Amino acid sequence: YDNLSFDKGHHYISTFQNPEEADKLLFKNLDLFFRSSYRITSKIDYDLLDLSLNSLFTTYSPDNKIHNIDIQSLTDHFYNGMKQPISWYSNIDFNLELSSQWRRKLDIDITFLFGENDAAVKLNDKMINRLKSSGTNVTIKEVKNADHWLPLTHKESVIAEII
Repeated sequence: YDNLSFDKGHHYISTFQNPEEADKLLFKNLDLFFRSSYRITSKIDYDLLDLSLNSLFTTYSPDNKIHNIDIQSLTDHFYNGMKQPISWYSNIDFNLELSSQWRRKLDIDITFLFGENDAAVKLNDKMINRLKSSGTNVTIKEVKNADHWLPLTHKESVIAEII
């Protein structure tokens, strides 16, 4: 993820490789960031999708609907900045390399949930095959009208799978 680029800039994960700079960009307007993050998206043309930080998280139209999320509480919670959550991505390449050494086929029931309208993670045949190869009893489900933030926007779907 070191250098993936789109028309409006680097892939958001590439931008997150420098947490301090990404934090400065997002912190300029946390309300806008969260409204952009939790907007409801319709079916997406992935060939035209720009996954840059500027495209995804710093543009919002008041005409866009957002999921039933308390934007103000998120803004208040992250008042001191987004550096800590962004930092999760800063070692993503190393984490993938390291965890691949530990990877083994699991023999327990595994369910992967995806949002039907997720702009960040595309559920395609390659992804499905990779996920299915992780275990002997793998189920992959798409949650209708859901985007990337399933645990927050469609928590009932996530909880139903856990229980």
